[in-house]
Amino acid sequence: MTPPLVIIITGISGSGKSTALKVLEDIGFFCVDNVPVVIIPRIVELLIGEELAKQRMAFVIDVRGKEFFSQFPELVDYFRKMDIQFRVVFLDCDDDVLIRRFSETRRKHPLSESENPLDSIGKEREFLKSVRPYVDLYINTADMSIHELKDFIRKEMPVEEFTKLNVTFLSFGFKYGIPAEADILFDARFLPNPHFVAGLKDKDGREEAVKKYIFANDDSRVFIDKILDLIDFLLPKFIGEGKAYLTVAIGCTGGRHRSVAVAEEIVKIIGNKHVNADINVRHRDITKTESGGV
Repeated sequence: MTPPLVIIITGISGSGKSTALKVLEDIGFFCVDNVPVVIIPRIVELLIGEELAKQRMAFVIDVRGKEFFSQFPELVDYFRKMDIQFRVVFLDCDDDVLIRRFSETRRKHPLSESENPLDSIGKEREFLKSVRPYVDLYINTADMSIHELKDFIRKEMPVEEFTKLNVTFLSFGFKYGIPAEADILFDARFLPNPHFVAGLKDKDGREEAVKKYIFANDDSRVFIDKILDLIDFLLPKFIGEGKAYLTVAIGCTGGRHRSVAVAEEIVKIIGNKHVNADINVRHRDITKTESGGV
């Protein structure tokens, strides 16, 4: 079994530590912000126990816990003795850019004791000197946007197996409202409606008789082909962007026949075609039985 991985994120305030932690959280890490160095070993031991069995953890330590920084070498020794992988990521930024960021966000530096933020930044750099010899990955974010920083972290850190995009094809009925979680929406109400066919009304779109009726129409096959073409184009783009979840909503009137059949057929065709995506299907309104065409 691969040993647990612990990533320590530290660095200058305003350099993007919270952004880096959020990236790791989105791809499956158990994350803790502003944790004292001295208690990290206890947290790790708890998390890797049989009951929790967390294999990927990330902690932010910074000047907010400055009284514990002298114990950082002991933390490093602990990980070296244990069968635990660990990496130290240090985020930095040019002073002029930091000053601009604090001004734009109207936030004070954690060590702010004067009106001049340069004084606080200088003190922080002194505190962090003890950490620098242990740094595995140094990132200067002065010329990075938030999106560029996220992309850099995903590419540079050993987290490939956690970067799959979770894709859900969600069938629904327009009569019950458009799903709030929908990223992409398709309307299947132009397709032949089994609700008005004897013997099909009480069935749903998962049953062969309903599928056969819907897909006998040429427009149904064209509709599915065009959705698949769009999904094939978009998924690599979303995966490259680092998107964690994608919901593709397909609606008909009541969410029982047409939308269900189309969603099922798309998932069946896609199968394991996109290795970096976990494909799921969910039918929100399939059991609802209000009167009216579905």
